[in-house]
Amino acid sequence: MLVSILISNYNKNKYLQKCIESCLNQSYSNIEIFFGDNESDDESVSTAKKYGLKNIFTIKRKYNSSALNQIHVINELFKKSKGDLIFLLDSDDYFEKEKISKITNIFIKDSSKNVICDIPKIINLNGSLKKFNYKTNIDFKKRWPTIFPTSCIALRRTSLNDFFNFSFNEEYPDLEIDFRITTYFYNIKKELFIEKQILTNYLQVENSISSKYKKYTFKWWKKRHQAFNFLKKILDFHKITHSKSIDYIVTSILNKYI
Repeated sequence: MLVSILISNYNKNKYLQKCIESCLNQSYSNIEIFFGDNESDDESVSTAKKYGLKNIFTIKRKYNSSALNQIHVINELFKKSKGDLIFLLDSDDYFEKEKISKITNIFIKDSSKNVICDIPKIINLNGSLKKFNYKTNIDFKKRWPTIFPTSCIALRRTSLNDFFNFSFNEEYPDLEIDFRITTYFYNIKKELFIEKQILTNYLQVENSISSKYKKYTFKWWKKRHQAFNFLKKILDFHKITHSKSIDYIVTSILNKYI
């Protein structure tokens, strides 16, 4: 089974060595690697070329939004790829050596599993480790899943294609692809499978997209409001009955005044 790894990058040159080498050193061999650079002004492209990657693409920045630009890069790489399975990877993260093999085996053994999220090892700026808390008991009535980092997400090609056909790509400029994918497949498809092994190394870096949203700041409340509206839109589109939570009401009110 052919696996496509889609690496999205913007000015993350200093992390690329571990990222790319983790892909090249996988125990699973039937892999194609796609590297999408979003017009970095560091040496990212030069570094990628040093590793002899065949599929390196410079993809122009299309939006003022970092989240939308990341989605655009991944979508463009997806169109160029041919893999039956798609593994997403942010360029400041890296995989464990057995990740592709272990996740691919799950897909092969169980055709009902279409989206798999493995557990990240969270590495702080100072090198210390932070535990990743996630919900083990799925309760679809609660609507909010655990949001797994982008690099923890693997999908069948058909599933990612379905997502891109229905993800409101140019709306909700603060919502990253990890939130969109997990929320969509959790609520609509009910196809979010959690693999409890730690197979992804997730670095908390200073200039990441998520680092811009400090809790309870204006940007955080704005992003939270977009998250609620995204959820409402996908539920309404699929005619799934739901009600407005107190959290949603409070967030909506605050967004009118801050």
